[in-house]
Amino acid sequence: MMTRIVLAGVGMLGFALLAGAAGFDPAGDASTQLQAQRGELPMHLRWVLDNPNRRPPPGIRREARVADKIWLMREYRRQPTVYQRLASAWLLAYIGDDEVFRLFSEDLRLGPTNQPVSMNDSYVLGEQLVAMGVMAQTNDLAFEFLRRAISPEWWRTERKWKEDPRLSNMNARLTGSAGIALGVSGRPGGGGNF
Repeated sequence: MMTRIVLAGVGMLGFALLAGAAGFDPAGDASTQLQAQRGELPMHLRWVLDNPNRRPPPGIRREARVADKIWLMREYRRQPTVYQRLASAWLLAYIGDDEVFRLFSEDLRLGPTNQPVSMNDSYVLGEQLVAMGVMAQTNDLAFEFLRRAISPEWWRTERKWKEDPRLSNMNARLTGSAGIALGVSGRPGGGGNF
């Protein structure tokens, strides 16, 4: 069973999730894989390939489907840098199930290995937190993660990656992004510690 994700404009960020996707359709992924092999990838997934480091516009985000999850997760993991994951991260956020949450939370806490996070990567990690706010509209794990993430002390103990020496106040930046994400979630009780 596949349910489309429905979006509507809200405030400055320009989107809100009105109805989440339920259930995963493995046949849908096989269909996506077959389309990719034939060069018939749907426009929203083709956009991800052509623009991996850009936030997808609302028209592209509206096309995210649960059936795209495996392809998007593979594309997300395939990218050599965090910076190249932005487009796939946003579409995954609109799918927003527990598996996507685990992928995001691991990346946000552990970060890339063996290299400091660059300025561009730090931007994408902040964006990924904001995208998690979309996920938190319907995903309790994402919501609870964001409630903890609005504390710089939490980032000080949980964040395992090192930032580029030119970056400063990274924990404060992540805290701010988590606060924005809680606003995007629209759920009551999100700002209790903020």
